[in-house]
Amino acid sequence: MQFYYDAQLKVARELFHKTQYDIAISILDEEIPKLEETQNYQSLGEYITLKIACLFNKGDIQSVQPLLDQLKHCLLVSGHADLQLNHLYHSANFFYYSGDIEHSIEYNLKVLEILEDTPSHQYYPAVCHNLVGCYILLKDLEKALHYSEKIYPIMNAAKHEQPIMYIYYMNTLACYLFELDKYDESYKLLQEVLAHPLLKQDSKQYATTISNVGVYYSRTNQYQQADDYFTEAWSIMKEISDVQLKSRMLNTIIESYEVMQDYKRAYEYARIKNELLESEESRRQLDRLHEFALSTSKAALNLLAYTDNLTQVYNRHYFEEEAEKWLLEAQSDSYPLCCALFDIDDFKEKNDCYGHLLGDRILQQIGEEARKCNHTGKLFIARYGGDEFIVMSKDPILFKQTIEHLFSTLQASEILFEDKCLHFTISLGAVIVEDLSDFTVSMLIQKADEELYKVKRNGKNALSVL
Repeated sequence: MQFYYDAQLKVARELFHKTQYDIAISILDEEIPKLEETQNYQSLGEYITLKIACLFNKGDIQSVQPLLDQLKHCLLVSGHADLQLNHLYHSANFFYYSGDIEHSIEYNLKVLEILEDTPSHQYYPAVCHNLVGCYILLKDLEKALHYSEKIYPIMNAAKHEQPIMYIYYMNTLACYLFELDKYDESYKLLQEVLAHPLLKQDSKQYATTISNVGVYYSRTNQYQQADDYFTEAWSIMKEISDVQLKSRMLNTIIESYEVMQDYKRAYEYARIKNELLESEESRRQLDRLHEFALSTSKAALNLLAYTDNLTQVYNRHYFEEEAEKWLLEAQSDSYPLCCALFDIDDFKEKNDCYGHLLGDRILQQIGEEARKCNHTGKLFIARYGGDEFIVMSKDPILFKQTIEHLFSTLQASEILFEDKCLHFTISLGAVIVEDLSDFTVSMLIQKADEELYKVKRNGKNALSVL
């Protein structure tokens, strides 16, 4: 008879791994009363443990509590060490999902204490993962980082023996590193996962990884790349039947578009989520995002008219409008005006050697740094044309600080392209004009261009201010 129970449990586990939780639960529910009747507490505990795992993955947390009590009874009667571990681990999860973080930490630490000498145990990385989540919620980032560092060596060692576990934990660890503001480390982890030869054989894990790369780009203000990765991730995920996983991914995508303040895209994905779940929570989210999308659409259209699509900085049209206004104000109020031109050294050669994709990546990197420097009413940066950018400012001190910062930051920048770290440099020419009485905008630009030409003539990769 034991052989029969073991076989049924194996079938239920396989269904669990295929995310067919309801079918797995129906098999378990059929056998659990029989095991209670025969008082086979060890097998009963294993059945209950698997049912708890199914319920957690379904998001049915409330149904877990009575099963934990039942599991504890099996433990007390049988005294089996594995049941003790299961009870502590799933209790920790129950407390976490119920919002009792302190008790979750307490129970996770008890499990970790038991497993300290056996880090290869399946629960060890899971518990470290849970503790990272708990400490992030408590804003104790030092402890969160401590436990996150325990996960990597364990799962990296299991890269080929347990590929799905490895991919899952590397993905979740990358997400935690986002919360710890360790973006470079998270990107490196995701690249390791993307390089795993078995990743594309599991559509769910592949879509999750692609989505996480999208999160990385959204957090680092590389919005076009983020949009591309989210689009690819959802094109894979929408063909998968796992509703819970779809919902989690949609939440991630929606939150990322909100961070990017792209409420139109957030609303589009919220509509998909609402159609998928048809829940009160999803309807509230949809209504909220619809209001945001409507309220920001006019501002977005105005911004679109003045923004360069590739770099997301101001375009030449905006510069020309603002420059004329600023010059008239400066001439009227007798204050100085500053102007700088800079471009990428040997840009054409880089495009010819590596293709226009690299050129676009360099321009986007410059745009990302330039956007950080804009000061409303005092200084702005625009893409003037091709690989050329223009800076205008009313504040000479702010102007000098900005162009020096831009030059040093971009000089130290790296572009990860086709598994290579590539560098680029810029040349910058700038002028600060005190007396603007006989100046036009064209004359101001010409002066800056003359300084840029001097830099180019003298070997490039330098900054000159007149």
